[in-house]
Amino acid sequence: MTWIKPSFGWMLYRCGYGYKTGQEVVLRIKIRHEGWLEALSNGVLSHYDRKVHDDKHAFEQTLKASDCRVQWDPDRTLGLERMERRAIQVGLRGSLTAAYAKEWILGIEDVSALAHAIKRSVASGADLPEVPEERIYDVPDNIRTRLGMGS
Repeated sequence: MTWIKPSFGWMLYRCGYGYKTGQEVVLRIKIRHEGWLEALSNGVLSHYDRKVHDDKHAFEQTLKASDCRVQWDPDRTLGLERMERRAIQVGLRGSLTAAYAKEWILGIEDVSALAHAIKRSVASGADLPEVPEERIYDVPDNIRTRLGMGS
């Protein structure tokens, strides 16, 4: 499964600022808006939630057949402190992985040096380097319901 982690703070947390073994390269990947909506439209929560799913067995079958899995984890600041809001992670496989690789990607940038610079700034208390701007991404109500986003 290929995972997309839109939150930079969460990504830094997961890869240890690019110092964890096997996660030394941190990439910023720009994808098409239509591709992101396609992923979210096909997304299935990675866990059963009775507020979202009527039937646990049906949910398990849907999850098993889906090419997109969505999970929510506590977001993180650039200093890796846990935040109240949740960060989305979107896992792709099958046809969606192929579409992601062949059609959705608009650009790839290695931001490993930026991840290292952020770690140094956090550790020393220095000003942070310029970081990517993150904005709230509004989605249609049907996707909000499907992914347990509430109102």
